Amino acid sequence: GLMDMRNTPLAKWLWGLAAYTYIVVYTGALVRHSEATMGCGYSFPLCGPTVFPGFSSLAEIHLLHRYFAFLLFFLVLGTLIFILRKHRDRKDLVRGGWLAFLLITFQALSGVIIVWTGGKLMAELLHTTIISGFFAVLSYMCMQIGLPWSKKTHLSDVSTGVGQTS
Repeated sequence: GLMDMRNTPLAKWLWGLAAYTYIVVYTGALVRHSEATMGCGYSFPLCGPTVFPGFSSLAEIHLLHRYFAFLLFFLVLGTLIFILRKHRDRKDLVRGGWLAFLLITFQALSGVIIVWTGGKLMAELLHTTIISGFFAVLSYMCMQIGLPWSKKTHLSDVSTGVGQTS
């Protein structure tokens, strides 16, 4: 039968990536609700001469989100490459990996559009919509691979209830 991947490094990675995505979304919400959307003005990718942000000025809050998002982009790219190299037989994960990468790319571009438009509402709504779709795809991949803390190791165990404790 098809091997369940619940206790694999990929399962832990995907769930960790979902948690990290939540943190990135939170930093984006911090940008929005602290009114730091244009904290860097029209400067991109950095924030003028600021390279290492603190947490006090609007520019620093905004740049912190950019750094977190930049890292997320490369984590998703690495996830796609890993899936293509090691789990090409899992078509659900391959499709999910490609869709996640496509969405995170559009997410990054929509973030740039927010800066270029001076924080227009429609650009911000697009940014929010894309990250929601990305998180849905990532959640789908997590559910396809299973809960990494589960004791079950085979899909047949899941469907028959073998190994369940009460």
